[in-house]
Amino acid sequence: MNQSNKVIIDHLRCPDDLFQIGTVGELSGDPGFFNFGSDLTCYGKCSAFTPSRTFRRALPDALKYASVDQGVVSLPFHLSKVVEALRQEEYTAALGHKVRNWLQNRFFRMGYYMARPFLPVSVRKHLQRIALHGWQKYPFPRWPVDTTSSRLLNPLSY
Repeated sequence: MNQSNKVIIDHLRCPDDLFQIGTVGELSGDPGFFNFGSDLTCYGKCSAFTPSRTFRRALPDALKYASVDQGVVSLPFHLSKVVEALRQEEYTAALGHKVRNWLQNRFFRMGYYMARPFLPVSVRKHLQRIALHGWQKYPFPRWPVDTTSSRLLNPLSY
């Protein structure tokens, strides 16, 4: 079983020979953003085109380069690597809407979590509102929970 098959086999918990998925073509040098269908935003390398280095609303669609021949699904990207990049949030550095710098500061986070048990709930809620302000307006990742990796692994969602 190749690695592209493994990620979907593990997700669906089905027999190894049920799905045959392969990657067609030579993948791009750098990862980037692309769509797979109208509502799945992916991050990774693609063989059909050069993915966008920055997120934007109009991204190239890899779905039109996918094919099925004699039961084998051929994708212009490595499914398991794209799913892993989404799960590991490897796209965060490339996003145009970055988390505020003070939230990324390791010492600030350490201090917050050390003081958290002593802070009243109202103060913690206020700090959380400040930290999360505006996230719901961004189309990627979907807020509050992004389910792209699960939907990529569900063949009925395409």
